[in-house]
Amino acid sequence: MIAPSARRRRAGYGQGMPTSALLALYGWRRVMRDCGRYTPDLTEVRGVLKGICARYKARWGDEAFIPNRKQPFSSRHVLEILALLTRPVTTLTAWSDVLRMAVLTAFGYALSTGARKDEWTASFEGDSFVRRASFAWVDKDGNDLPSSPEVIASRKNGDLLRGKSAPSKCDRLNIEWGGRDMWFRYDDKNPLNFARHWQQWEMAHPCPERERSWWPAFSPTGDNRPFTGKQADALLHSLLPKVMTETEAAKRSWHSCRITIATRLYARRGARTDGIPVDAIEGVIQSLVRWKTPEAMRIYARMEAQRYADYVDMATDMHVESDGTAPEDLPEVDPTAVLAENEATLAAIDAEAARTAKAGRTARENPTVGGGAKHGKRRATPATGDVAKGTAEPDAKRVLYNIGDHVALAQAGEESWGVVGQSVRLHNSFWGWDDGEYSDARVVAYAGAYTFAAGNLSKHTYIVECEGHHYPATHDTVAAALTDASVKRRVRKAGPPRLL
Repeated sequence: MIAPSARRRRAGYGQGMPTSALLALYGWRRVMRDCGRYTPDLTEVRGVLKGICARYKARWGDEAFIPNRKQPFSSRHVLEILALLTRPVTTLTAWSDVLRMAVLTAFGYALSTGARKDEWTASFEGDSFVRRASFAWVDKDGNDLPSSPEVIASRKNGDLLRGKSAPSKCDRLNIEWGGRDMWFRYDDKNPLNFARHWQQWEMAHPCPERERSWWPAFSPTGDNRPFTGKQADALLHSLLPKVMTETEAAKRSWHSCRITIATRLYARRGARTDGIPVDAIEGVIQSLVRWKTPEAMRIYARMEAQRYADYVDMATDMHVESDGTAPEDLPEVDPTAVLAENEATLAAIDAEAARTAKAGRTARENPTVGGGAKHGKRRATPATGDVAKGTAEPDAKRVLYNIGDHVALAQAGEESWGVVGQSVRLHNSFWGWDDGEYSDARVVAYAGAYTFAAGNLSKHTYIVECEGHHYPATHDTVAAALTDASVKRRVRKAGPPRLL
């Protein structure tokens, strides 16, 4: 996800605009072109992006490329699942007490950490997953305590449990997050509190001290037998129809626990009480679910144990309602965002190619339409061997500017006003703000005709750049905002700009 500019961050946005990878692609092409290097036709780039999609699919599996991603559990879903697993046996009659307690503890772990299913289940003989030794109680100074029955039974409210993650398909060798601790605070008032559930699990099904490195953290039989991935899926799928409709259940899996913690933390963004700063929310969420980004690593590096436990408490506080719908701008926590970004890039490239082809056909079929009968200043005849300086750029070489919402505007060419490169000072109402202030920008290109999102057609449109982002602006807007007084006077006396 592209980080927001300072301006967008002040406006309350959690990510940059646009989110598409197309912005980075345009920037790279511009640098290559300015360096005098070859830039291929965007249709060739399309093939490379398709190859990247294929590689991601091979690495992450087909599930990572399903557009309708899993939805989080609502507060009601979570509480009803907990009730099913803790009340006397009336519904899950085929489940043993050990199995119900194991699923309850694993469910609490997944909701508190966003752990993927393959982090706590065995996919094959010799697979890596969380073990009993992955968790240890600590004293007030943060030192590990022995996992003896006496120590475990003595834990009380406020005590901390330290956990270490297991390898996942994003980090098979556990290099990125293996040495980074997770922290859980004991709280017997919170029905979803993982530290308390872990204590109860260890007391009910103790593990010999010397076997802690071998026993799985969660076992359907309470011993050294781990859950398998298929078994975990089957158990959850038998639970879901009892607390939600079949349609709702189809949108949820163990991965929903990961979306749930992200959604519940995101709901704390900017809150006055127990809130998370807007500019830190992305890094906090990604660090708790262990999704490696520069922001997540930066946030984690300065996060103390108590603060980490605070965030876990926020995510599992059932007093804060959640309706079970993931927000559209939820920070990236898995590789599914790659699909959206690459598909948006491919769609933009296809749309640009279609517009170019249509314009070419129109020009051939009716030379008087478009650029066939231009008026105004004529270009000088180019010298032999120096065609690029005297002719318009071929369509494939035109500079494209991403103006957001996966829309790209192409540079039409030189214009009669000669204001490209000029500075402008735009009132912030240009961006829809009412703070009464102004922002400095620069005119970077002339695009010609453009229809704005509201449906207004501008026959003479410029592209302005502000803090690395590009925006369309009418010629009247540009004329009124020019900072060079002499240029401003000259433009006011001239007619509308025209393409040279």
